[in-house]
Amino acid sequence: VKGGASDLLAQTAIEKRQFTLWTKPNENTVDFGRVLAFSTFSGGYLGCGQHYIYNVLFGSLFGVARTFKTAVKMTLCDLFV
Repeated sequence: VKGGASDLLAQTAIEKRQFTLWTKPNENTVDFGRVLAFSTFSGGYLGCGQHYIYNVLFGSLFGVARTFKTAVKMTLCDLFV
């Protein structure tokens, strides 16, 4: 939802496109296909994919202990890999 909402905001506020549902699409109206693409990407990769990477994969690689040492390992892996 956030990805689609942010693209909708970008199209209407920055690109100055018109938000119209019942007219024929053109270069001056919101591209709802693009909004759908951003929504799908943000839900699929940013939601599910990053949940798997940061909660499942990192947990299996570094353990689930909430210590400073584990947090440093996870942060360094996130920064450099």
